[in-house]
Amino acid sequence: MKKYFKPILLLVIAGSLFSACKKDSKESNTDKLCGKDWKISAQTVNPGIDLFGTGTLITDLYAQNLIFSDCVKDNFTSYKSDGTYTDDEGGTKCDVNDPQTIAGTWTWNSDETVLTIVEQGTSDATSFTIITNDGTTLAGTSLEVINGITYTLTTTFKKK
Repeated sequence: MKKYFKPILLLVIAGSLFSACKKDSKESNTDKLCGKDWKISAQTVNPGIDLFGTGTLITDLYAQNLIFSDCVKDNFTSYKSDGTYTDDEGGTKCDVNDPQTIAGTWTWNSDETVLTIVEQGTSDATSFTIITNDGTTLAGTSLEVINGITYTLTTTFKKK
């Protein structure tokens, strides 16, 4: 029995070392968010809003070319693990006088379910309650109050 004990013990130790070194496959929301460029791929609003004063309520904001023209659809945001982000105008600018990039800071709430961003030089914070963050799709909701009506914006970003 003694002659088998040592090889078995070595196998148990080796097995536990290999399993301890195995990378944890559960990435945090920060890991999934950072080091990527994110482009808006969809945005809806609820309840619908009469943007153009025609009496027609619009819910799909991304489909509105006056809001999401090609010069907006190529914009992207990059988040860094140091808590900073950059919005980039992409290849085309809507206004040539706009800066190419705008910087700011971002934070999570304690359980990484609400992402809050603050543009540099402002005190206005925008918070997104995360619906999806899998490293290729980032989606969340934010609230906007206009004329006493609270609108829920649902925005989806895709990894560029």
